[in-house]
Amino acid sequence: MRTVQRRTAALVATALLVVLGTTSTGGAATAADDVLYDEDFADGLTGWTAVGGAPVTAWVAGSDTDNHWAEVDNRAAAAGSYVTPGSAVSLPDGFEASVQVRVDALGAGGNVSFVANVPETATRIQDGGTALQISGTDAIRTAQPVTNTLCSGRGPVELGAQHTVTAQRWGGLIRFLVDGQQVAVHSAKGSGGTIALGAYRADATVTSVRVAALDAEPDGFPTSAVGCAWTAPTDPQPVLVNQSGYDLDLPKRFTAPLAEDGATFRVLDAAGTTVRSGTVTGKVGDFSDLRPGSTGPFRVEVDGEAGVGTSFEFGIGPDWTARVATEKSLRFLAGSLCWWGDFAKVGTGALASEATGPVDCRKAVAWRDASQYGFELTTLADLLEADPERVLAVPGDPALFTNAPHDLPDDAPLVAQLLYWGAEVYVREEVTEPQLKGQLASFLAAYPAVARWVPRDTYDRVRDYTFAHWSETPRDRFVWQAYTPDYDGNLLGVYTQVGTGKGELVPGHSILPNLRLHDVAVREGRDDAGVYLDAAVAQAAWIAENLDPADVRVTKGQRQSEWVLVTSLVRLAQDHPEATPDAVADFVSRWTDVVVDRSDNLWDFRKYDDSGTATDRWTIPPFTGGGQGEDPNEAGNVGGFAAPALAAASLLGDDDPRAGRLREIAAAHVDNVFGRNPTGRAAQYRVTDPDLAFEGLDKGWFSEYQGGYGILQGLPGVLDGSPKNGHYPYEPTLGNIGHTEGWVNVNTAFAESVAWLARTSATPASPVVVEVDARCLAGRAYVAVRASVPADTGAGAPVDVTLATDHGSRSGTVAPGANLYQAFSTRSAQVAAGTVRVTAAGVTTTHEHDAASCG
Repeated sequence: MRTVQRRTAALVATALLVVLGTTSTGGAATAADDVLYDEDFADGLTGWTAVGGAPVTAWVAGSDTDNHWAEVDNRAAAAGSYVTPGSAVSLPDGFEASVQVRVDALGAGGNVSFVANVPETATRIQDGGTALQISGTDAIRTAQPVTNTLCSGRGPVELGAQHTVTAQRWGGLIRFLVDGQQVAVHSAKGSGGTIALGAYRADATVTSVRVAALDAEPDGFPTSAVGCAWTAPTDPQPVLVNQSGYDLDLPKRFTAPLAEDGATFRVLDAAGTTVRSGTVTGKVGDFSDLRPGSTGPFRVEVDGEAGVGTSFEFGIGPDWTARVATEKSLRFLAGSLCWWGDFAKVGTGALASEATGPVDCRKAVAWRDASQYGFELTTLADLLEADPERVLAVPGDPALFTNAPHDLPDDAPLVAQLLYWGAEVYVREEVTEPQLKGQLASFLAAYPAVARWVPRDTYDRVRDYTFAHWSETPRDRFVWQAYTPDYDGNLLGVYTQVGTGKGELVPGHSILPNLRLHDVAVREGRDDAGVYLDAAVAQAAWIAENLDPADVRVTKGQRQSEWVLVTSLVRLAQDHPEATPDAVADFVSRWTDVVVDRSDNLWDFRKYDDSGTATDRWTIPPFTGGGQGEDPNEAGNVGGFAAPALAAASLLGDDDPRAGRLREIAAAHVDNVFGRNPTGRAAQYRVTDPDLAFEGLDKGWFSEYQGGYGILQGLPGVLDGSPKNGHYPYEPTLGNIGHTEGWVNVNTAFAESVAWLARTSATPASPVVVEVDARCLAGRAYVAVRASVPADTGAGAPVDVTLATDHGSRSGTVAPGANLYQAFSTRSAQVAAGTVRVTAAGVTTTHEHDAASCG
C-alpha cells in the first residue's frame, strides 16, 4: 500500500545498502510531522518508472504470505537501472527519507544508489541529485550526480543483511545515515525534485521507502560538510582465533592484539567451565597442550588492562582441518570445470595462448582461469596419496560431465571424476607447457588408486602421450601471463628461471613431476626410469646451489605457487635420500631460518620481508604483470604456506627445535585463513551457507568478486580475500582495501596445505603384514614380496594393495585371510640390497631386502 501527501517543496528518498554479517535496526532522530510518501510495495511497482519515464524492466515486485518487496539483479548488465516514483514525491527544503534494503551481491564495480533531489524532468540519472552508493561490505561512496564521486569511505554495511538507509536535508546540508550511524555529510545541491533507487551490477531487495517533511532540525544534525567520516567502532579487547577449529595434535594459539604481557586467559567449554588457563605473551596465547575429550565448542576469554574480551567459538578435534576442508576443496574443483564439464567443447580449437578465450574457459584448459599453473592434478594426487580414505569417501556427481567419452561407474568418487576430467582434457588439448604437461605424471601415479572407476583406455593414452612429449621443447599449448621468458617445455632439462609475483613459473616445478614419472616408469618396467630421477636431482641441485632462500623472489614473492619449491625438495629427500645432494638439506635449513625470523610477530605470520629496509612489508607488493596500483590478493600464499612449513619440519625431524616452531607457523597460517588475522575475518565470503562454507566460520570476508575470468563466486570453499599490508600489524579501522577475487590457483594451494596436514599427521597402521626376501631361481635373482591381510582386519572388507620395487610392481584387491605375492625378476644373476614400497588402503610402508648373488 502506498500513501502520498503532496507539498510544494520536496522530499528525499533513499537507496540500497549492503549487508552480510551484521543486522542493525534503528534510524536517525527526526522532527518529521508530515509523511509525504510511504511505500511498502503491496501494490507492486505501480507508479514507479525508470528515470526518464521509460517502463520499469530490471526491477520486479515480489511477495510471499507476509511480505512485499522490489528487487533487482542486473549483475550481468552493462548499464545501471534507476527507478523513481516521479511526481508522487516532491521534496521540500527539509526532509527525511529512509529505505529498508538488503544487497546480496555486487558485480565488478557494482553499487546500489539512493539518490535525492533528482529533477522531475530528468531523462537520465546523470541530470542531477545527490547519491549515497553502497559499493561493498564496509564500503560506501557519495556522488553528485551518480557519476561524479564526492567521497568514498567505510560504512556499517555488509552484503546479505537488512539495513535502514536514511537521507536528511536541513539548512543547506544533506547527510546520510546507515542504521542510525552518520556516514557522510555534504552541501546540498539543487532543490525540490524527487527520489530514485538505483542498481549498477547489483543484486538487491528493497522492502520499504518512506519520505517525510522536517519541521525542525534533526537531533545531532551536523553544522558542516565533513564528507565520508564514519569510523568503525573498535573492540577494546579483541581475541582473534581460528573460528572453525584447531587440529588436536597441532599448536593451538590465538592473538589478543591489545593485551599486555601477563594478561590472563581462560579457555572455556560450552558449559562455561575453564579447561585451560594461561597468560598472554607478545600478544599471543598458547593452549597447545589442551587435548579435550570433546570437540567443543570452546571460546577464549582474555582479562587485561583494556578489559575482558571473548573470542568466537571454535572446535578442537583430530584432523580438524582435513575434516572440514577436504570435501569443500574437491567440490570447489568440481564447480570450476571449464565448459561446465561438457566434453563436446574440449579440443575444438577454441583455446588460444595469450587470449582471453571463450567465457566458459577463459585463460584455462581444464579449470576456469587456472592458466598453466593451477597444479590441479598434482593437488588431487597429493590429497589422494595423503588421505585416501577421506578423499575416496567424497561421492561423485553423476551429472558432473556431459558428452563424456566414457561412462564412469555411478559409484565413482569425486576425486576419480576430477582426475579423469583433467587427464582427458590435457591430452585432448595436446598440452605442451611444462607445468600443464607435468601434471599428467600425477594422474599416472594416482591411477592405481582410482583404476576401478577410470578406464584403462584413458590411462594408456595419457601414459603414451606423457612419455612421448616429456622432453619436447615447445610450450605453446598453453601459456597465459608469460611474464618470465626463455623457458621451454623440456621437463628433463634444468629450469634456471624464477617467475614473477604472479606465481606463473615457480622454481622447482619440474621436480615432483619427474619423481612421479620415475615411479610410473618403474611400474611400467621401462628402461629409462633413471632419467626422470636424474632430472629431478639435477633441478634440485641447481636450486640448492644457486637460489638464496632469503631472497623474497624465492619465497613469498612466488605468491600462491610458493608451496611447490620446498615440498618438492622434501619429497626428493625423503623418497630418494641416497640420490639427494647434501645441498638440498642445507637449503631447507636456511629456508627454515628465514621463515622463523620473519614470523616473529603477534600473528606467527611469515612476512614478505623483515629487513627493516624500504622493502620491509607484511604482504606481497604489487608486481609486474598483475596487482599494479593495489595490494594483490595473497589468500593462496597464506592458505598454501602450511604445506612447505610442514614439509620442512618433517625433514628437519623432531630433534630439531625449529621443527616445532615451523608447526606453530604452519598452524597459524591455517588459522589466518579462518579468522586469526588483523581483520578478524575468514578468507571466505559466504560463511552462512553450510553447503558452501567451511564449518564453524562466524565472520566472512568483506566481499566476493563477481564474474571475472573464473566465474567462481558462490562455489563451495572458495577463498575470496586476505588481509593486506595496511591491515598489519593491527589496524582495525581499515576496511576492504586491495584486491579481492577467488581463483583456482588459490584453492589448490590451500588444498596442498590440507594434504600436508594429513601427510604429516600420525601415520595410521598398515592393514597388511609384509614379507620381503631376495632369492635365487634358476640362476636369476628375484625380489619376492608378500602382503597378507589378517583374517580379523577391520570389518572384513577387502584391501587394495600395491607392491612396488625397482624391478616392477603389482596391484590387487586382497580379501581378509588372503595375500598378494609377486617374485620380481631382476633379469640378472645379482641384486643389490634395496627397498620395497607396499601401499595398502592408501598407507605406504617401506621394507628393506638384502643383496643376493646367484651366479
